[in-house]
Amino acid sequence: MNTPRPVRLPNDDARAGFTLIEILVVVTIIAAIVGIAVPVYTNVQEQNRVATCQIYMRSIAMSIENYRDRFKRYPSEKSGIQFLLAPWKEKMVDHSEKTIRNMYISPGDDFALNALGDWKETYGDIENIDPIVISYAGRNTKEYPLRRKNATSEIIACTAAGRDGNEMVHKHSINIAYLDMNVSAIDVNELPNQDPKEFKVGPDSPLEQLTKLNKDP
Repeated sequence: MNTPRPVRLPNDDARAGFTLIEILVVVTIIAAIVGIAVPVYTNVQEQNRVATCQIYMRSIAMSIENYRDRFKRYPSEKSGIQFLLAPWKEKMVDHSEKTIRNMYISPGDDFALNALGDWKETYGDIENIDPIVISYAGRNTKEYPLRRKNATSEIIACTAAGRDGNEMVHKHSINIAYLDMNVSAIDVNELPNQDPKEFKVGPDSPLEQLTKLNKDP
């Protein structure tokens, strides 16, 4: 009886799998793609946060103008965040968590969001509100009161995190809002004598515009 001979396939002796060099090449290519994609994605995220923040700040400027329309003057009793919160105090904006998150807390200010807690309790006592839950510094109306004539070109707020306002909300940008609802972003890296790690608002700020603002008077 004849024993059938095994059939040999053309690639039967071919080596399966990849060599170490081939694997290293693939890993190198993937690492290069990730190295390019991650910074681009991070920058896009940051740009989106800055742009969204500008929308929130325009809402604040609009609320200040609405305050003037009602009372025939700008808020003047308080400075800093109390200036910005004057429309809230007068119930001219909707008292809701959505208003807080879409107006008084800038995207990227995770510290403020985490410190928000129960918004009714946090924002219940406006006079004693913790500055840390507001992402902006407001106009220092004691030193720089707003007059109706030519007031629309005046600065009223900038992004400033922390209790003293000496922390940046965004990595490299400062959003600045004016009464005319114009909001512009300044790249700190392009400014002389301004280190993001030494960001300041108030009298000690190296930026003249920001000397007219403070966080907690």
